[in-house]
Amino acid sequence: MVSDQLLARLGSLPRILATDEKCLKAIGISPQAARHLALNRAVLRHVLRARIVDRPLLASLSAVRDYLTIEIGHAPIETLHILFLDGRNRLIDELVQCGEVDQVHFSIRAIVQHALIVGAAGLILAHNHPSGDNAASKADREVTRTLARALFPLGIKLFDHLIIAGCEIRSLRSEGML
Repeated sequence: MVSDQLLARLGSLPRILATDEKCLKAIGISPQAARHLALNRAVLRHVLRARIVDRPLLASLSAVRDYLTIEIGHAPIETLHILFLDGRNRLIDELVQCGEVDQVHFSIRAIVQHALIVGAAGLILAHNHPSGDNAASKADREVTRTLARALFPLGIKLFDHLIIAGCEIRSLRSEGML
């Protein structure tokens, strides 16, 4: 059965849903089954994203966490997701940067520049750890401090830096980093 094959190969429903259509086909899933799973993932992403659009995100942190978990929590490569917020903490733009299995490269300058272009008053930075360990690395902590310092004089607030590993989320704000 396809579901048993997928669970044996990928380990969990969230990881199955996070696997793109091309990868599903590469592991032997029929094109029709791969397309069906891709459509299910698209519907789920749409539903979760709808919960954060046009709402103050800081009042809907559980919805933000659900959205980011399905977006990047089970991705096989490290992925950076940035949510740009307006003055009322509503989502105005998103940026996604994909990296490698254990790192993602990005530019602080590019993030600041984009925040200025879209008129952001704040942002939420999130990335995944495909290893399954959501502990913040030294680099994660340094990036958080550097980005917060770069944004502060411009009146832009870094609300949080979330590290997601599977369904587990670590907030660097909760750890006193911001």
